[in-house]
This record gives sequence, structure tokens and C-alpha cells, in this order.
Amino acid sequence: MKAMRKASRQKGSEWALEVFDKAPYVTVSMTRTDGTPYGLPLSLVRKDQRIFYFHCAGEGEKLDCLKVNPVVSL
Repeated sequence: MKAMRKASRQKGSEWALEVFDKAPYVTVSMTRTDGTPYGLPLSLVRKDQRIFYFHCAGEGEKLDCLKVNPVVSL
């Protein structure tokens, strides 16, 4: 990952997880199967710093996106 231009404003992972834990929802951004961006607000639960869970149907656009590219941004 490229370094921040204004490193003095950078926050640590503990700060980010604290914000995440307090938020009623987060915007999850991923890539659709055709390569276009897809973002939506979701309520997430985290197991640790790398594993996050969300509720969804057994099929649909979110799962299609994750099958093609499992990288997401929160």
C-alpha cells in the first residue's frame, strides 16, 4: 500500500477498529463481476482485525462480487 502523503494525520489500526465497533453501519466497497464499483451500507460484526461477518441471502450480488474478487474496503 502506498504511504499517506500527510503521515502526521495517519491513525493506527486500534483507532480504526474502535470507530468500526461504535458505528451502526459501514460502507462496504467491492468490485462487481463486470469490473464496476459496488458500495453499500451494511451492519457488520467482526471476529478480529481481519475477519468480518455480514448477513445476506445464499445468493446475490454481494456474493457474486466476492467470488470474483474477495478484496473489499470498509
